[in-house]
Amino acid sequence: MNDLANLIFIIFALFWSIYAFFILYHFIRFGIGRQPKILAFCFLFGGFLFLIIMTVAFLNINWDNINLADLIKFKQ
Repeated sequence: MNDLANLIFIIFALFWSIYAFFILYHFIRFGIGRQPKILAFCFLFGGFLFLIIMTVAFLNINWDNINLADLIKFKQ
């Protein structure tokens, strides 16, 4: 279970990094003036902050107490 969670986290972090790169690239490359560069900086800072919060939260999960069968099971 822990390996699957790590793989999902790595895939999500990779997707987020590629998405952030494309947004930053288009803001900086095609933007005219200072405002797109300021928006790109804010997006970059927010992306790093989100990644740090997500990583800390992921590392603090106690995987031994999580049972996916209980989460998936429907109440009758």
